[in-house]
Amino acid sequence: MKKFFATFICVVAFATNMSAQFSEGTKFLGASLTGADLSYSKNQNLGLGAEAKAGYFIMDDLMLQAEAGFDVRFKECQKIFVGGKGRYYVADKVYVGAGVKLLHEFKNYNDFMISPEVGYSFLVNSTLAIEPAFFVDISTTSFSKYTKVGVKIGIGIFAD
Repeated sequence: MKKFFATFICVVAFATNMSAQFSEGTKFLGASLTGADLSYSKNQNLGLGAEAKAGYFIMDDLMLQAEAGFDVRFKECQKIFVGGKGRYYVADKVYVGAGVKLLHEFKNYNDFMISPEVGYSFLVNSTLAIEPAFFVDISTTSFSKYTKVGVKIGIGIFAD
């Protein structure tokens, strides 16, 4: 966890020559997959997670986004979540983001999570991007049991 925050600070600190990659008013639709041992939590088994995202650039390089998703694990954990996030493109196509999620597990467990992430938007063309990201979902209810660290891969569509 300390390495993640150190990396996060370095990425922000080295972003001195910023140029607008995504302009104000651009819209975003995306989806991501996680799971299949791409993430780790003390409380998880093999499974699959997916999320849908929609966003809007309120100014150059700064996007606000809403997201919703699910997490299905083969043995016991089945979760759904909704959340909001901010994403800022710091250098070229590297972004940092942070947000909050309201998570519900189907065994009557509810959690409020803080979700920082660092990712990259690899533009295939002017509108389509492949987006790998490293994320942390920090549980505010039971840090040691429900905090999740992982990697996700997604696609995004940008439109003016």
